Amino acid sequence: MIAPDYLRYEVPSLICKAVGGKRITPEDARNLIGLFGVLELRTVRTRKLVEGALEMGLRYSCTFYDGLYLALAEAIGCRMVHADAKLRRTLKGRFPLELWIEDYWSP
Repeated sequence: MIAPDYLRYEVPSLICKAVGGKRITPEDARNLIGLFGVLELRTVRTRKLVEGALEMGLRYSCTFYDGLYLALAEAIGCRMVHADAKLRRTLKGRFPLELWIEDYWSP
């Protein structure tokens, strides 16, 4: 797995948001952030992806942050596996390297 280094902040932020929305407990959040912290993720400095992310955002009408992932996938020529339903609707199958998580896990 490889991701923009922004992921190191995005995931804990979403976990905190889940606590605020009462979807998980604070203890669950602590456990999840601990588990996330031990994953061996390769990351690319976001700074290297800024121009590409802007172009992706403009081309696909997605957020700059989603554009970071698209720019990385394009830069290294790999599939971008995700489970973001809003991004999936936004892309509408137009980004050739996109792979929906359920399709990744299908036998």
